[in-house]
Amino acid sequence: MLDQDDIERALKTRYGMTVTHITPLLPLVWNWRALYQITTDDQQQFVLRLIREAYQSESLKHSAHLMHWLDEQAYPVAKVHRTLDGHLVGTYKGWALLLLDFVDGDELPRTSAQMGNLARLLAALHNLPLQHDTPQTHSWWHPPTTLETLQTQLKTYISRFVKDNEIFITLQKSMEQLQSITLPYCIIHGDPWYKNAIVTQHQHVLLIDWDCAGLGWAILDLGYLLLTSHYDLATPLDVHPDQHLITTIITDYEATRPLSPIEKGTLPDTVMLAIAFQFTNALASNPDITHEHPMYHKLTACYAAAREIGRIINV
Repeated sequence: MLDQDDIERALKTRYGMTVTHITPLLPLVWNWRALYQITTDDQQQFVLRLIREAYQSESLKHSAHLMHWLDEQAYPVAKVHRTLDGHLVGTYKGWALLLLDFVDGDELPRTSAQMGNLARLLAALHNLPLQHDTPQTHSWWHPPTTLETLQTQLKTYISRFVKDNEIFITLQKSMEQLQSITLPYCIIHGDPWYKNAIVTQHQHVLLIDWDCAGLGWAILDLGYLLLTSHYDLATPLDVHPDQHLITTIITDYEATRPLSPIEKGTLPDTVMLAIAFQFTNALASNPDITHEHPMYHKLTACYAAAREIGRIINV
């Protein structure tokens, strides 16, 4: 990990900045990435992301180019600052550096009104026209790849949790339904929930963490928001769908970008896709998860909520 002197030298040599204060924004538990708030001698504030070049520097470059493109489209996003030699991502001693404006604000409150604001912000993103200069990297929800992978993983785990076959069969049916349709691509965020949104002192909402963004289907973002807006990390097993919240999100989204009939018909399946993604990732990363494991109870609680959300959408 770069020490404070290295960071100061990197910002001076790559960006021409003189630093007066460096504050970690993430616990320093990784030896390959870090996040800092930077204060310069003229009291400007920035966010510095560091990733070892041997790990995910290409992902950082993708995020930088996408955020820069979004800024050029006048979409609200933290500004990317170029290095002295004009690059969006700098390098220093084997590290990739991304320098952004610091956005002063609070985590978006989990209320119907603010989730509606987030839905409008997503719809505006999905409305951006794809142009010749639009970044072409796939989001982590890129449909053909994601759906095929999830189907394979679900088939693997169905034998591991025999008594819960209904869950995996239902998820597989949703994946099959999504595989049967074709929708236009747009830029999607990929991880749009309130933990990745900031409300500024002027009550503007801003999405952060664009690492999962890229080309995908708009309803994958919307389905994910419909599910995760019901999450409370303090009580992970207490996931109770709120009809007013669901209606607000869909209504506010459609105020900016109306859904097509196909999108409306398959929206419940995108909520199930979010569950399938969470299920398979949790099971793949922890082979010790059984029916008695707290994580499994959390996943089944979220699955039950996803079914109820789908029912409410179809009413």
